[in-house]
Amino acid sequence: SANKQFGTPILHDRRTRLLASAANLPLIELGPVQVVGREGVVDLWTLCTESNTAEWSNHASTLAAAIRAGDRVAARVALEAMEQHGCPQPLTRQLAKLVRDSTDPMPRALRLSEK
Repeated sequence: SANKQFGTPILHDRRTRLLASAANLPLIELGPVQVVGREGVVDLWTLCTESNTAEWSNHASTLAAAIRAGDRVAARVALEAMEQHGCPQPLTRQLAKLVRDSTDPMPRALRLSEK
């Protein structure tokens, strides 16, 4: 269900990312995510084969770090950079809902609202 919400074809957790690191896959970090119905938080990445993956990846890592730190200002700046560099809209739309559009205190993880 997280794939549906982020508009991604496949998500990877930290262990899969580490196992695949030798393959040097173009992964974009989504950050810490709490999935509906699960207690813990999991770090997620998605595969991206677009031409500007490196730019998206850098901004996405900055966004994930801001989320972990609970820094909404830094998270908004990173999200805007992702949007300006053409990051896929379903992905940025979900991130915007969780980072920019919420008036709740900044969570230390992205909390998905749907199962």
